[in-house]
Amino acid sequence: MNLKPIPLVLVFLLFSCKGDRGPVGPPGQPLSGDIAGRVTLTPPSGASSTDMSGVTVSIEPSSISTTTLSDGSWTLKNVPAGIYDFTYFKPGYFVEKDFNLQFVGGGTLFRGYRSLYGVPLDTIIQLLGSFISSSGLLHFEGTISPLDSTHRYVVLITSKIAISTTIPLYIGIYDLHYVEIYATQHFETYISAYNVQLVPGDTAYAVAFVGARIGETGVNLNPKIMTWEFDTPDIAFSNMATVVVQ
Repeated sequence: MNLKPIPLVLVFLLFSCKGDRGPVGPPGQPLSGDIAGRVTLTPPSGASSTDMSGVTVSIEPSSISTTTLSDGSWTLKNVPAGIYDFTYFKPGYFVEKDFNLQFVGGGTLFRGYRSLYGVPLDTIIQLLGSFISSSGLLHFEGTISPLDSTHRYVVLITSKIAISTTIPLYIGIYDLHYVEIYATQHFETYISAYNVQLVPGDTAYAVAFVGARIGETGVNLNPKIMTWEFDTPDIAFSNMATVVVQ
């Protein structure tokens, strides 16, 4: 088979088309957009509030924040794409947080609904603890003042690491326990020492406060550091009780 030679003009065109690349432009700006949501408020009395304004919604890492309107709606404007932690705060209510929300930008994301519950006026004026060796249980009891007929929960935090009673509170190895109370000034509960990985000779530390509802008491798990956080400024902690496991 006879092969025809490639014309020189075609060879010249093929090689002359391989020029150097032009300068690379700057990277494009990340997309931005809006994030919206709605908050509902339940005051300490337990009755629903008709005015949902005044809740500060902020995100980190960022300085962007906003406050809710009377219907509880809120919108964060011009938020760059990224991963954010949300904080919902209003004086007199438990602080709530959401972590690791990924926002891709390019539109409006509806974050959904968040409920905040009011901090009760009740305080725990005395918290006592003891160890029951026959059952391996930690026994805690306390006194609540003033007497309130509203349905409440005592939130009891026990840990094998000393617990601070200042805000913010960070809890490592812990047990979070709820004690239901109603129209009573005294409460008591029992917790297994194994819940906080205690062995004979260890000391259990405990603090407590009066909450409004299970799961809505401002204790938030930060998955980044696997630690529970509590930073409601209006709360009154009990004294810290200590119990030595025998």
